[in-house]
Amino acid sequence: MSGDLDPLELWLQGGRLTIRTRRHLIRQPVTGATVRRLSADEVSHLRRLTSKGGFLTSAGGFDSHLLGEFDLYASDLGKAVLLELGDQRLVVTPDDPEAFLEALARAT
Repeated sequence: MSGDLDPLELWLQGGRLTIRTRRHLIRQPVTGATVRRLSADEVSHLRRLTSKGGFLTSAGGFDSHLLGEFDLYASDLGKAVLLELGDQRLVVTPDDPEAFLEALARAT
């Protein structure tokens, strides 16, 4: 398994979300994005969806009956935030989800 897309950090600047992984910088405009915390049921579903044999996947593309298609960049699923960017969806796990939501509200 490759850890190339494992998220190391994310930040907002100039209306753009940047996700730094081990080998890539993923930049995504957030203008007009809808964003929310995942519910406890959605987080539980996400844990089942991303785990196999006790190992959790921290990055990748998924298709879920609850969340639809999305790309995941996660370190702590308990802090999961869903961003809807037109036809693209991202799940990220900022260190401080509430501060992240406030910063996104200002950026969009």
